[in-house]
Amino acid sequence: MFSFSPAENGDKPRSRRSEVVRDDDVNREAEDRRQARLDQRHLESYRNVRRLRDALYRRYAELLHKKILSQRLEMQQRAEQRGSKPEKDIQWKREKLAFSRLQHDASYLESLPKTSYYLILDLQNQLMQRGVLRTRVDLEDFGRCINYQRGPQHIQNHLQEIRQNS
Repeated sequence: MFSFSPAENGDKPRSRRSEVVRDDDVNREAEDRRQARLDQRHLESYRNVRRLRDALYRRYAELLHKKILSQRLEMQQRAEQRGSKPEKDIQWKREKLAFSRLQHDASYLESLPKTSYYLILDLQNQLMQRGVLRTRVDLEDFGRCINYQRGPQHIQNHLQEIRQNS
């Protein structure tokens, strides 16, 4: 009968598999240690950056405070040289701004040049009010008789002719 036990077979135990398992454990432990060192280094870098930021913030605050004090001292010296009251007591006179009133002037709006489309719509509305254009067919005929590609001056002349004819 065949037996799996190495003592019964007289074979040596398999050391190859145990070496692979040990190598995997060693590799895993080495990787864990490397990762732990890397994490530690990142934390230390983070702390150092925070310390540097805090130190620079304190330095900036200190310089700003010194600047404010020197400006206050300089303002006080100027006030003493003039022999006047401190600036807090000075009453500044405000200049009155020129008052302008908005006025609506229709003549200005009438003087603006009108586009050809505006002129066409204006004539169409006038013709509808007079009762010349009553149906959709009348509106379509009106739209066909107008040449939109020509300039505003030509369209204006053409619209005057249509006004006279209606």
